[in-house]
Amino acid sequence: MIQRIQTIYLALSLFFALLLYFQPIASIVSPQTFEQLMIYGLQSNPKIWLYILYAPMIVLPLMQIFQYKNLKKQLFNGKLLLGSWIVWLIVFALLLKFYLLNGLPEISIQWHFAAIFPVVSIVLVLLANRAIRKDYALLSSINRIR
Repeated sequence: MIQRIQTIYLALSLFFALLLYFQPIASIVSPQTFEQLMIYGLQSNPKIWLYILYAPMIVLPLMQIFQYKNLKKQLFNGKLLLGSWIVWLIVFALLLKFYLLNGLPEISIQWHFAAIFPVVSIVLVLLANRAIRKDYALLSSINRIR
């Protein structure tokens, strides 16, 4: 049964993750330079390990959508996806604070609308996991009746 509400939540989460890849998160303005902050770091200074941390946000929702026959695996993938989003946010914030913006004096950050996409995606994954848990509870209660 792929036509459940959690499929919509996971598809939207995947959509926001893909959209985040193509949109700048912020603009960093200093007297010397104007840089775009993307998902992979500064536009002129990409970081390969941010790509590596970002890859599960594309693969895990797809896996979770198509594992509708095994709810335990779906829940596990949902927790893994949620954890990977949180780890990516923490690493990205630390990288922004201590590495990318360290050498730039008198900087100002102008956030774009794409900065909210990770949070929206986390909320959608939480809603999908809640719906999967409800399905699992329903199935286990039906099994108890038999």
